[in-house]
Amino acid sequence: AYKVPRLQKAQVTVIPHQSKRGPIADSHAFYPAVKACIDGLVDAKVIPNDTQKYLELIVKANVRDDWEGLEVEIREG
Repeated sequence: AYKVPRLQKAQVTVIPHQSKRGPIADSHAFYPAVKACIDGLVDAKVIPNDTQKYLELIVKANVRDDWEGLEVEIREG
C-alpha cells in the first residue's frame, strides 16, 4: 500500500490527452472523469473536502497525443 500524505489544501492540475486521430473534444467533455478523480482524493482522505477552501482545480487545454486519458498532478497548496 502507498502512503499518501493528507493535505489541508491541494492544487490539482488536469491535462486531458486525446488521440491524434479524430476530432478534438472540448476540455469540458472530460469533467465527469475529473470529478471522479477529485472524489477519489476526498474518499482517500487526501483532502478534507472538494470545496474551494481545500481545492484549487486547474484544467488545461487538450493535448493531442498517441494515448488518451487524463494527466493529473497533485501539489500541496
